[in-house]
Amino acid sequence: MAGCILIHTGENCEGWATSIADFIVVTGSIIISHVGDSYFWVTAKFSGIGMKTILRVYSIATLLMGLTSILMVFILSKLI
Repeated sequence: MAGCILIHTGENCEGWATSIADFIVVTGSIIISHVGDSYFWVTAKFSGIGMKTILRVYSIATLLMGLTSILMVFILSKLI
């Protein structure tokens, strides 16, 4: 509760449940983000790497980013 008051301007932590839900939605949106993502095409075009390779590398990278983000949100939810 004390950490919540330091970070959050309110008297209690009721708004944190909504914030954690927002974080989960955002982290879920970056898992396996490719083909429809413009950043994927920019990376593929300017890297000079073959399409099969960039698809594999980019997919693994976004999967790791998403899983790491979900883990961090889980830890944050336990701390608040």
